[in-house]
Amino acid sequence: MPRVTRIDRSDAFAAIESIISRGEAPTHINVRAELGQRGSPPVISNFIGSWFACYGPSLLERAPTEGGQPAVSTPPTLGATSDGGTIAALTAAALMEIQRSAAAREEAHQRTIDAAKQELAQQQQALHEQIKAFELQQQGSKEHIDRCYSDRDAALQERDRALADAANLRQALGESKAQLAMMQRQLEQLGDLAARISRLETKS
Repeated sequence: MPRVTRIDRSDAFAAIESIISRGEAPTHINVRAELGQRGSPPVISNFIGSWFACYGPSLLERAPTEGGQPAVSTPPTLGATSDGGTIAALTAAALMEIQRSAAAREEAHQRTIDAAKQELAQQQQALHEQIKAFELQQQGSKEHIDRCYSDRDAALQERDRALADAANLRQALGESKAQLAMMQRQLEQLGDLAARISRLETKS
């Protein structure tokens, strides 16, 4: 299978930005190496020129000069990429921009993490409060159940005492009936005895 040597704009720009992110100035040599030795020097030089033409104006305004002031110049063109000073300044500015963007992304990512941590802490606090409320409710339910069992036990004990008292009363009643029957028999016997005595007295 023949080796693919054709490169497009996105490939070339990605290679250039990768080189700049390492703090190096993009040249057709290191860009071609970044692309896996694909692309001819003229084609790669054209892409480098296009990249600087696209991003050079804004980067050049932020590029530091020897006097510490931003450089103001016309946008670099393909022919200007041979200017070592301009490329170095643009590379430094591009690197600073890449680092600034990376720092901004990292800061935004950290804010997202912090917000997620805060939300998680709030959810954990809410869950803790729900668990505490449930435990209190459970404790109240347990105390209520214990009181119900205690009342039931007291009622059962009272019932047992009432049943025992009723049994004692039935026994006492039975004993009283037996005594009454015996007293009635004794009374009848005394009545019979009195009648015989009366008859004997009459005869005499």
